[in-house]
Amino acid sequence: MDVHGWIAVAVLVAAMVLFVSKLIPLTVTALSIPVVLAATGTLADPQDALRGFGSGGVIALAGIFVLGAGLEASGVATIMGRGLERLGGRSPTRIIVTIMTLTAVMSAFLSNAATVAVLLPAVAVVSRRTQIA
Repeated sequence: MDVHGWIAVAVLVAAMVLFVSKLIPLTVTALSIPVVLAATGTLADPQDALRGFGSGGVIALAGIFVLGAGLEASGVATIMGRGLERLGGRSPTRIIVTIMTLTAVMSAFLSNAATVAVLLPAVAVVSRRTQIA
């Protein structure tokens, strides 16, 4: 293996240690990986370091996080969470069945990404309120 291979392995190991230990914020660790690979010349074309940010999947995930944050900030997630809690009660089994049923119904009409974006904040509210992981 040449020097660039060893650099890539070292970056991978360092990133794993930093992700697990959380010595620096996870976003800083994640964004440092392509920067270090580009700065050391491990990537032949420095533009390869940013190429992943233009993919449709990454943009869709970013949109999901924005939509989820909006639902959380506006209070809609809390209202939905209370409704889920009312339907599911305090029983973990009933809550799971309720969430699965709602997810199946929503997925029939929406994309999976949109379903996750809408339900994830509401499920987090239910989890916090019922103390169920």
